[in-house]
Amino acid sequence: MIQFEEERTSPTSIKVVGVGGGGMNAVNRMIDAGLAGVEFIVINTDEQVIRLSQAETKIVIGQKTTRGMGAGGNPDIGLKAAREDRDRISQALNGADMVFITAGMGGGTGTGAAPIVAEVAKGMGILTVGVVTMPFVVEGASRNRNARMGLEAIRQHVDTLITIKNDHIFRIIDKATPVNVAFRLIDDILLNAVRGISDLINTAGLVNVDFADVKSVMNQSGEALMGAGEGYGENRVMDAVNQAINNVLLDELSIEGATGVLINVCGGEDMSIVDWKDVSELVTETVDQNANIIIGLTIDPKLKERIRVTVIATGFQKKAPKREAPRQAESPFIPRSADPGFALPLPGRTEEPAARIVPRTERIRMDFIEEESETEERPARESYPSRVAYQEERSPAYERPLRERAPVYERSDRSDRTERTVAYDRPTYERAAYEERETPVIPLRPGRTYIEPDYDDLETPAYLRRRSR
Repeated sequence: MIQFEEERTSPTSIKVVGVGGGGMNAVNRMIDAGLAGVEFIVINTDEQVIRLSQAETKIVIGQKTTRGMGAGGNPDIGLKAAREDRDRISQALNGADMVFITAGMGGGTGTGAAPIVAEVAKGMGILTVGVVTMPFVVEGASRNRNARMGLEAIRQHVDTLITIKNDHIFRIIDKATPVNVAFRLIDDILLNAVRGISDLINTAGLVNVDFADVKSVMNQSGEALMGAGEGYGENRVMDAVNQAINNVLLDELSIEGATGVLINVCGGEDMSIVDWKDVSELVTETVDQNANIIIGLTIDPKLKERIRVTVIATGFQKKAPKREAPRQAESPFIPRSADPGFALPLPGRTEEPAARIVPRTERIRMDFIEEESETEERPARESYPSRVAYQEERSPAYERPLRERAPVYERSDRSDRTERTVAYDRPTYERAAYEERETPVIPLRPGRTYIEPDYDDLETPAYLRRRSR
């Protein structure tokens, strides 16, 4: 006869650690909700404040550094206090299979100590999940800057990170919402996440999910989306799923493209198998086609005509930095038409905006291809000096026609050229314009006669020519 050992009431140990004032408030909220099967721990540097917590384990850190009077909003003091009591933190986490670390970023203890708690848990081989809140913008630039630094620090030591932005609360509340109700909505994200996982692991369901399944989805997964929703009546499936996957308080994440999805469907005894199938299809229709999907199903008689859906999506691909498409390499010079202001399109290339006019002495630099895409290109100059020598290279498809062929003269000892006008003594480029003019008639001075030149004597040096007196 086979005998089984007595089963533990909670086979998997889940611990929730609240660090700092914000983390302690979140833990108190979970205790008030009656969440079972979870051990609660609070860590703070303020001895007076920590006494108000309902958690069974309270740890005051940094007695030598702060003397129990808090970190004063300085993350460096919170960091030093946590390092001072690493051994006590390790003892409190001993025996845990999964740890949720919750803290409010931007302050002293939560920002500085939470990354150390995560580092200790991760070093002990515990599945570590961080759930942190980012401060309101109105809390100031310094607090928000500290929050970003703390977020990056804790990101290095957790398997899964859930980021909640406090400013997003204004999307779902109105002006008349009390302060305590608004903060309760933020704390409910952590409550629903822990409750969903606890129900999956510690409650025997019709479709059972164990801790190994949860670990396969959440281990080394980076950013995560967690949400829970509850639906009632005819549209309960759609309502519950929409609430679970469209949580506006989370940090701009969508379930699209997730590579790991954990779904827990909990309903009353009236829940049908079709309801369970519809929930699964609605959640998984937009995730990665090769995603690791784990779906659990539990029955709770208290949920009459209601369905509760908890979704944990992980494995999101980080968005690559925005980069422009690389530019096509161009020849050092751009062929141009007879009009310097008009650029001819090159064969086989699409037309681009009007190109810069490049002087002969200036060559286009090609090292701009190596510059970062965010660097803005300087606008082209609109005006250039009036006399600029433009590059004379032309496209094979275009040749500028010549005005006329230059005259060719043969040299001889005796001139046989016909009489020429003064216009032919001018440069070629001025000749045409000069010929259009009328030659003015210049009257002779009194007492002078016009002497017809001897054209046969043109090539004789001037000092040997015959002249009439």
